[in-house]
Amino acid sequence: MPLNDIEVIDTHCHVEPWFMDREDAQPDSNWFGKLFSECRHRTRLVVSSTGRNPVMLKGNVVSVRTLARLLGPFPDKFVPSMMINPHDTADALEAIELGAKELGMRAVGELVQYIHNWRTDGPEILPVVQKAVDLDLCMDFHVSEETHAEAVARLAEKFPRARIIAAHSAGGRSWRRGIQAVKRLPNIWVEIMRGNAEQLEALIDAVGPSRITYGTDFGVHAGPELRYTAGNWLIDHLKHLKLKDADIERICSGNARELLRV
Repeated sequence: MPLNDIEVIDTHCHVEPWFMDREDAQPDSNWFGKLFSECRHRTRLVVSSTGRNPVMLKGNVVSVRTLARLLGPFPDKFVPSMMINPHDTADALEAIELGAKELGMRAVGELVQYIHNWRTDGPEILPVVQKAVDLDLCMDFHVSEETHAEAVARLAEKFPRARIIAAHSAGGRSWRRGIQAVKRLPNIWVEIMRGNAEQLEALIDAVGPSRITYGTDFGVHAGPELRYTAGNWLIDHLKHLKLKDADIERICSGNARELLRV
């Protein structure tokens, strides 16, 4: 498969606070052309706001509108996603409805419990999950330890129609135990991160190519030096594993396209 036929969809990126909080921020195609100039493939990034961003302090609706204004003009390069603080339930649900129905957003997440101080499967998040299910949106949950993975598994059982991505390879440093917690749930996809070939091979063995996405936690900002090269690493390692072209395509972007409905 020629490299220029491969698309990489990175399901886990963030807009950096200083960039998103600028009222006059108006990125142009020349800047984004530089961002992707070293990619040996086609690229789309799934981007949410950043949890400690000053914009988030103004509420979920404001955050969603701001992100859409920044990235909405570039649908061939970005899929805006909604980082939601679930403590203000009405504002959170309004933001999800607005993002999905008016602003073209296709995901909720990254949902980060340690920043906004809620339990992974606690009562605050349940209305958010239900709203995402109702609007046919996938969700990306921060899963940096085994207890997070176990809680995400409980959510997947409680909401069998939910489509959930377990970020950070389903457990960060405890990813092997995290995978064991989620592998039996067919509505959970595991997000492989950059830089760990052993982890990539183990994930493919554990859940198969049809339940893996690629997410890097990449921070998008307007600095002139910024380049996105993570997808090159992914493709090189998938080819080294001698996977079938169809499986490479699924891991790079096929699974993400199905999850995001793009």
